Amino acid sequence: MARFVIKKSGEKEPFDPIKIGNSIRAAAAEANLTPERTESIVNRVAAVIIEMAAQKEEIATSEIRARILKELEILEPSVAEVWKKFEAEHNKTA
Repeated sequence: MARFVIKKSGEKEPFDPIKIGNSIRAAAAEANLTPERTESIVNRVAAVIIEMAAQKEEIATSEIRARILKELEILEPSVAEVWKKFEAEHNKTA
């Protein structure tokens, strides 16, 4: 399992799968998904990310975000759109 996430700044922090779920939940809430559908998506996407991270010692946040978006586009395009909007806004201020 990846022990560290490498942030855009180059800083490392411990890998925390809970942050993945929280990010997806926030996007799903804005997309007005039901709590049941939200948790289904969180569980499926988090499992993919954890499996991906299990093969590495370190993983870049950009790699995690790209894979989350890819999975959201397949499972729930409305949440993917919210995710892309957030990323675009966040990158403007970064």
